[in-house]
Amino acid sequence: MDLRRPSNFRRSIGRRTVLGTIAAPFLTAIAGRWVEAADYKPTPLTPKQKVSVGLLNGSSDAALFVAADRGYFEDEGLDVDLTPFKSSTDMLPILGRGQLDVGAGGVAAGLFNAVARGIPLKIVADKGHMPGPHGDEYSTLMVRKELLSTGKIRSYADLKGTRIALVGGLGSTGAFALAKALSNGGLSMKDVTTVSMVYPDLIPAFANGSVDAAIVIEPFQTLIETQGTGVIWKTYSELFGHPSQIAVIFYSSSFAGKEDLARRFMIAYLRGARGYNDAFGKRHDHYAEIVDIIVKHTRQKAQIIEDTRPPGIDPDGRVLMVSLQEQLDFFTRAGQIEKTVDLSSAVDRSFADFAVGKLGPYRA
Repeated sequence: MDLRRPSNFRRSIGRRTVLGTIAAPFLTAIAGRWVEAADYKPTPLTPKQKVSVGLLNGSSDAALFVAADRGYFEDEGLDVDLTPFKSSTDMLPILGRGQLDVGAGGVAAGLFNAVARGIPLKIVADKGHMPGPHGDEYSTLMVRKELLSTGKIRSYADLKGTRIALVGGLGSTGAFALAKALSNGGLSMKDVTTVSMVYPDLIPAFANGSVDAAIVIEPFQTLIETQGTGVIWKTYSELFGHPSQIAVIFYSSSFAGKEDLARRFMIAYLRGARGYNDAFGKRHDHYAEIVDIIVKHTRQKAQIIEDTRPPGIDPDGRVLMVSLQEQLDFFTRAGQIEKTVDLSSAVDRSFADFAVGKLGPYRA
């Protein structure tokens, strides 16, 4: 397998996307290490300071993996402990008690409810969005191939009466996307049968016809495509008409209050995000190295990473506020949010802004 040039650079899902090309920065090689065009020279803390980070060990955690393995956290004098969790929901109470400094998880009703309950946290940076570096989408609405080839599903309205798999329940990002697809056809959740599943079970479910459609993430959408039983029907860009936020970095309030540590963490994180974009964007610099890092942490096979569509990770840490607000509004209308949430008070862009000020903007 040739890891020098990813196959997903060559492939295109042939659908409209709204994210422009992500350009890569000029990099200078110095003694085997890479620094940004701004020639940032870190001054590490002495002694090192411990920082605990909760994550899901998924592909959208790649910037954290790169920052850890390339020594960017160490450059700042940070001793970072990456601790895997089963879900973002499991992280939030621990983060609220100050026993976890940083969380890396998906956007869902649970995150907004944590804010509503007064759990002290701040959304500080992008961890994953769509479209990705090549304009591909990490998550899409897939439909059984037979239903499309026979013409049984031609429009959103044709989803009426279908069985649709839903991973993560009604408070998930998948439920948000499904509801949008249904509303585009004048339908609601009451017009379909939702089936609770986990992602691995979607592969046989598409094969045996026990579900008709699902919101599917990578690598499962590529695996379903490969077995020839499902087709990507609608991308998030087609559903919403703009890029979508799927995951974020959040700080505990106690960690955010340690301004120097929080800023240093963000600088290292964005350096990791830029290394990821260099590999999976237009440059393809150090692609094999970054793939190896992702393989090491996620335990996915290199071939899967090679073949699937990578998530977007903003090299300047920008959060898609329009997408976050849209999701918050949906979960509020659906009765999934316990109290009113002011999104502007839950997002703090100052750490990413500070890091970009030190590193310079990511540009070609």
